[in-house]
Amino acid sequence: MRVTFILPIGRCVIQVTKRLVMALGLARLRVPDYRSRARYVKSPPPLPILVGMKSVSGFTIIELMITVVVLGIALTFAVPSMQQFIMNNRMTSQLNLMSSNLAMARSEAIKQNMPVLLCPSGGGATCSESGWESGWLVFADRDRDMTLDGAALCTSSTLGANEDCLLLEQARLEQPATLTPATGIPALLGYDGSGAAFCDANEDGAPEPGDPSDTYFTLCDSRGDAHARALAISRTGRVSILNKAPNGDALSCAVAGADSE
Repeated sequence: MRVTFILPIGRCVIQVTKRLVMALGLARLRVPDYRSRARYVKSPPPLPILVGMKSVSGFTIIELMITVVVLGIALTFAVPSMQQFIMNNRMTSQLNLMSSNLAMARSEAIKQNMPVLLCPSGGGATCSESGWESGWLVFADRDRDMTLDGAALCTSSTLGANEDCLLLEQARLEQPATLTPATGIPALLGYDGSGAAFCDANEDGAPEPGDPSDTYFTLCDSRGDAHARALAISRTGRVSILNKAPNGDALSCAVAGADSE
């Protein structure tokens, strides 16, 4: 009897408890997991100085050493090539300068129908025995004596009919450089009224037709014979730039820069 009485009471208690739980909404409650709360805790903001440091990029010592080594190898090949490039350009510009001066002298000789001469100059307005690399003069030889007798410019309005005058005074070439004339041009080169070239190989004061085999200049720099260039003048007065002498011989240089003081 007691067992039979207790069982119905227990069932009633369970039913009442379920109804209370559902009525109060306790079935939706969840027991908080205190162990996982730490992962949702908001961390404090970083210091401003640390934020700035993180945004700055840089190199490690290994990266810097590799960069220096690669740069050194590149410069080992680039610097000599750049030096050769600069020296070749300098020589080309000097040859072009001399060539343009010769062309101007020939043009003036034809235009004025009188001899126009070139002679080496040491920086003054007179011909001298200094090397051609020290500079040269271009003048109209109005009295036809193959010497420069005056220092007035051809643009002067006070010139006499037979008075020599300067057309151009060329300054010294950039050093180191030597401009050596062949045996046909010891110290004078000129053009007559027809534009033909002549010189004074015997230095006797009489004009002589230019011989193409020995009427040329040799331009050299500190690299010597291997990089020498020739500026040849034909009998008609035309100019050409060669790697060898007009007769086919190899070019020979004087000591470049010997007269650079």
